[in-house]
Amino acid sequence: AGALFLRGSEGYPRRSPVRNRRRRGGNEALSVQCQFRARNFAAYNSPMDISPIEFRGQPALRAAGADGSAFTVALHGAQLLSWTTADGTERLYVSFSAVFDGQAAIRGGVPICCPQFNQRGMLPKHGFMRNLPWENRGIDATSGELTLRLRDSEATRRLWPHAFEARLQIGMAAGRLRTALTLLNTGHGPFSFAAALHTY
Repeated sequence: AGALFLRGSEGYPRRSPVRNRRRRGGNEALSVQCQFRARNFAAYNSPMDISPIEFRGQPALRAAGADGSAFTVALHGAQLLSWTTADGTERLYVSFSAVFDGQAAIRGGVPICCPQFNQRGMLPKHGFMRNLPWENRGIDATSGELTLRLRDSEATRRLWPHAFEARLQIGMAAGRLRTALTLLNTGHGPFSFAAALHTY
């Protein structure tokens, strides 16, 4: 498996798209990780309480840490919408004009741009993963991170004829937030893609 990393500092990650990579079938994966104010993840994640909520009328999940920090992620697009540190400061931006209709891309937070970045290809702008409902897989037993999953479907294969599984994992510790996007090729042929965690 190959891994690439996007690193940020002081709570604000850089907007660095991953260059196209080809991956063949056989459970190979490319991981894109965006790390906020964190350098050592050996004992990174704190326990979190996860609860389903509505955010501007759309289903979302809220994770609360013991220190008072919290984050909110929409099931639509697995889009991280809010991260507040223990001092109550909001660290992410969501536009007041953002549309929450369960179809349009949400303007704000941390959109997932995949399998295409911007309009550099034949797919809709930034691909289709930010426009689809993701599945809540709960807390990962190994990492302690909240995991959301998206698999290919008839609808995705009409746009992009490949079998895949995408996972977004989010972990939190005091003053720190970690997001990781993994794309797994579940088919038998190679495909090209681009990916970015495009923080506002």
